[in-house]
Amino acid sequence: MPVDHVDHVRSVDFEENLEKPRRTNTDHLKRTSSLFQEPKEERRLVRKLDLHILPLICFLYCFSFLDRVNIGNAKIGGIEESLKLTPVQFSVTLALFSVAYILCEVPANVLLKYFRVNIWISVIMFLWGGVTILTAFANSFITLSIARFFLGVFEAGYVPGIMYYLSTFYKRKELATRFAIFLSFTCWAGMVSGPIGYVATMLDGQLGLRGWQFLFIIEGIPTMLLSAACYIFLIRDVQDAKWLTTSEKELQVQRILREKATSTQHRPLTWKKFKACILDWRAWVMGLLLICGMTAGAGLSLFLPTLLQDLGYSLGVTQLLVIPINLVGAIAEISSAFTADRLERRFPLIFAGCLLGSVSFIALGLVQNNWVRFALMHFGISGVLMAAPCIMTWASDNWDGSGKAVSMAFIFCFGNVGGIIASFIFRPSDGPKYEMPFEVFGGMLFVAAFIALFLKTYWNRLNQRRDQGIYDVDFTELTEEEMNDLGDRHPSFRYVL
Repeated sequence: MPVDHVDHVRSVDFEENLEKPRRTNTDHLKRTSSLFQEPKEERRLVRKLDLHILPLICFLYCFSFLDRVNIGNAKIGGIEESLKLTPVQFSVTLALFSVAYILCEVPANVLLKYFRVNIWISVIMFLWGGVTILTAFANSFITLSIARFFLGVFEAGYVPGIMYYLSTFYKRKELATRFAIFLSFTCWAGMVSGPIGYVATMLDGQLGLRGWQFLFIIEGIPTMLLSAACYIFLIRDVQDAKWLTTSEKELQVQRILREKATSTQHRPLTWKKFKACILDWRAWVMGLLLICGMTAGAGLSLFLPTLLQDLGYSLGVTQLLVIPINLVGAIAEISSAFTADRLERRFPLIFAGCLLGSVSFIALGLVQNNWVRFALMHFGISGVLMAAPCIMTWASDNWDGSGKAVSMAFIFCFGNVGGIIASFIFRPSDGPKYEMPFEVFGGMLFVAAFIALFLKTYWNRLNQRRDQGIYDVDFTELTEEEMNDLGDRHPSFRYVL
């Protein structure tokens, strides 16, 4: 549960009992607690943040995801035949995106600490939009592979950067809903991709270009144009927000400080802190949870048009049938995150979503009827997307301090390992039932459910120990600066369960 007023009082009492002169920001928060006696003002402030921040980053993410997964629509539009790709070569081009993403995700979030966020996002967005357009003119396996690799390089900085960015504006109990709204635009992108793919197929032969080529051009040009909007309208921090009054800016600063155990999140990142983030065993376990929980989602994003076509539907119908599946997924994703924020819990929704997805995918590998399989795809993607925003929010909730951006990027890059697995798992020889891929998805989600149970049990134990005055760090001889650098190991920090 987010740190509340009682937690801060406990922290102050603890330090007074030590009879030490040093203090964290708790004293300042105590003096300014009157700011938090007017919840109406805070709700009005949060609505302003929502209206000015969420629409832009969500709209940009929609195009980011379109540029990433349009290769699936291009597959049924004839890109394999045009470039004479074997199934293995096509899978390699898909995997290269994830490889580049993994390699560049952590460096991208390190660089984000040294650049204004609007400049950083607008530059990488302009570059990946350009790569998307150039993909339309790939003429071989090599050129397509190069394009997909550099698409991953430039997109790597967006999602983890935005996740970190949102965590600087919202309290922990507000984040899951905002993350889910942001991530749900993968579903809206999926819904839009079908009609765009259908339009592209109708343009086949115009200007001497194939339909799949029009697909990349249609989706790449708006991305490049929107990069300018990002530069103009995306604010770096609350002090840049001209649409907030001075009192609202002060309220925003204090409500976020009240949420933090320390105030080191924007300090320069040291090499020692960087190594500690990379070697943190909790980050590896959380990364494994992401791999197991999100591989199925990556597979469906890339191969959903192919899966529907293999059910016997025509090209045009296939492009349109992606709409209801993605719509149901978006509803499940936002509803799950809203519930998680209201409960101020992540684990119950992660556990339930993983089990629902596991059962649905295992059933998909067993049933024969096409309509039942189509229905099970809705349940499968709903389970995955119920869990996804809560898993990603959990990572943001339970890490704090100057290395948080690196930890989050490191954890999120594990999710792209799932993209590599998904790239090779749908083999043509397994179609049209694809028993093996669906059974693997079901098994991985089952494992994810119990990894989540392990993390919840571990963090709950730490919370209980801190409530009892038992700490895992000996801080009696620490300086004030060292105390502030403890991050989530600070005695007043409580983990979200």
